[in-house]
Amino acid sequence: MTSSRRGHLLRLYREARKARRCLASRLRDQACSRDYGRCHSVSRRAALDRIAENGHVVSLNLSLDAALRNEGAPQIARSGIHRASTFHGLCAAHDDQLFKRIDHPVATINAESALLYFYRALCHEMYKKEWSIETSRLVQAELGRNDRYAGLALGSAWAVLGLMEFLERCESALIAQDYAGIGYAVFVSDSAPYLVSSSVWFPDRDFHGRELQKLPQAEHVPGCIGAFSLPHQDGSAALLVWHRDTEWCTDLLLHSLATAFTPPEMGAALVRMILCCSENVFFRPSWWASRREDQKRLYHAVWREAANLKNAVDPNYLRALDRFEVEFEVAYVQQTPKKRKAH
Repeated sequence: MTSSRRGHLLRLYREARKARRCLASRLRDQACSRDYGRCHSVSRRAALDRIAENGHVVSLNLSLDAALRNEGAPQIARSGIHRASTFHGLCAAHDDQLFKRIDHPVATINAESALLYFYRALCHEMYKKEWSIETSRLVQAELGRNDRYAGLALGSAWAVLGLMEFLERCESALIAQDYAGIGYAVFVSDSAPYLVSSSVWFPDRDFHGRELQKLPQAEHVPGCIGAFSLPHQDGSAALLVWHRDTEWCTDLLLHSLATAFTPPEMGAALVRMILCCSENVFFRPSWWASRREDQKRLYHAVWREAANLKNAVDPNYLRALDRFEVEFEVAYVQQTPKKRKAH
């Protein structure tokens, strides 16, 4: 693609992004403001500040410009913490008030804070999927039929339906201030934080490569899990959050984790799972710089493979980064009690 053609496409893309809406507008606690500035999907104060160096972090560059220049292959880029993790999916009123509790360092996780992490990640993922569909439309309108972008749009359209199911469940819980439907598990390590992340995904495979659920499907609500890396008062934590309507999916995933790894290995396996499944990850610059070149190449290779939609998904994709060295040994686990079955 010529630079002028790419520039024209990017101008159309930026113009389209000026039309914004608040994904939390269905909440009746307060009206949306007209201020649609950048909001953080990962808290600047509670998370990014803790790993930043000279006000910067490093992460995957997933912009349309980078995708066009690199044929979709993500690259690692440095960004300031005022712009890192930002998106335009929430108005200022909802962004400021709704997530106030988790935008300050959290001493402990409870069902309310777990719900807020989950809901913000769902909003961010919905925003990304909607723009994935719009990006595909723009690219194909300008360049003609493109299988990569057409496939991306189809997958995103299915995901939007699944995400809406969980957005509505979370919004009902927030309106009623009833958090009984939220399950979570916090895996705490005494390792100093070196990465932070926020994501949701519909897991279709476990740590043994066995099928958890067939995607896409329409027979039942798919299992959805929020996965987060965050600083903790005792070091750092990996947090998993789910709605109890689909707790079966999380139970199967965690059972496979416990049978695929020894207890000392499970923490690092969780972190690698997040690195395999989440694009929304931010590293401490010196930590990333200290990785060996073969480790960096492995991380890049995994994401190049994920970006190539023509390739079949490896059933063992959760193990793709098994050779990637991370420091995260679990000291203790905090989690919600199992939901009692009706007799």
